[in-house]
Amino acid sequence: MDDINSPKQKFFAFAEQPIFGTVIANNGTFKRAAIESLEVTGRARTYEIPGVGGSDYAQDNDVILLTSGSMPTFTTSGPFTIYNSPSMVYAHFQYVDEKDGTFMYSTASGSIRPDFSADEGHFLTWLKVFPDAANAGQHLSHKYPDCIAGTMKLSCERDGMLMIENNWVTRGAGTTNNDTSGATFVALEGDTHKLGIKDFFQLTAVEIDFMKANGTGIASSATPELQKFECEFTQDIIKSGVNLDGHTFKSYGIVNRDGTFTLQMLKDATAETAIAQYVAGDPVDIHLRWGTPEVNVIGHVAVRVRGKLTADPTFPEEGDIGCIITGRLTKASSAAESSYIRINNGLTESW
Repeated sequence: MDDINSPKQKFFAFAEQPIFGTVIANNGTFKRAAIESLEVTGRARTYEIPGVGGSDYAQDNDVILLTSGSMPTFTTSGPFTIYNSPSMVYAHFQYVDEKDGTFMYSTASGSIRPDFSADEGHFLTWLKVFPDAANAGQHLSHKYPDCIAGTMKLSCERDGMLMIENNWVTRGAGTTNNDTSGATFVALEGDTHKLGIKDFFQLTAVEIDFMKANGTGIASSATPELQKFECEFTQDIIKSGVNLDGHTFKSYGIVNRDGTFTLQMLKDATAETAIAQYVAGDPVDIHLRWGTPEVNVIGHVAVRVRGKLTADPTFPEEGDIGCIITGRLTKASSAAESSYIRINNGLTESW
């Protein structure tokens, strides 16, 4: 029998936080997340004061740890699901366009910079939940508020699921020993899990639009023999202002939005077109869909990545000869969108 405090007994959950700086209560409602770990680092800042010097050890008072102003980080990774991943996407892009019957059209638009201190944007309270050996009915949770995602990576390869990974920041050191035994933990199982995940062989469309010069239109479109896909959206999160009452910074600032993509396909005519597109310096639009572009059916997911190829394609041999193209996310103009992720989560949300 597993020890009650074994790793198999802990789990992770999150809740959407309506007010920045106000953590979700211990008896609130949280969604369980299908991730393997949540390891927080940087909960305190360290000062090392010059001490007695010479060959002696530092004294206790020479090393000072402060939690004020800390911005810890952690990473979550797991399968993309239509009922959890919308929050992960929204917490990175910080923008969502709600459509009738569709949970979200989330867009990579660099012009969106919410004022978190005015409760704009999207932020979460994360929990790491442990059972208590002395009281098996009690959950002792570590709680981290005001979480937003600095990076977000989507990946999918042959014989695998669509995966999502986020690197998060939180404001302050968080709290431990939170009794969340009175909380509601939403866990979807069975057929709902089956509907929620997206498998490589369930893809309904894989397309590359080879754009004309300066992205003025589509020169040609093709369907590559996909083997693997990965895109990573990045942005730097910085501390902004000072909260004189809370001993922390007032808000987040978002700068340096960027991203990359990699696509591995079989070496064929489509790959040759991609090679020519790299030399010409013209952009590409890459589309992966589980369903329709408008995601007008529950469970549909559509991913569009726009960018320019930035390196010579490579040709690995893994049985069949493949072609790997890599690029940087771009957009046609300052007013345009770069990429999008569309998700129909009508299974658990109503709009």
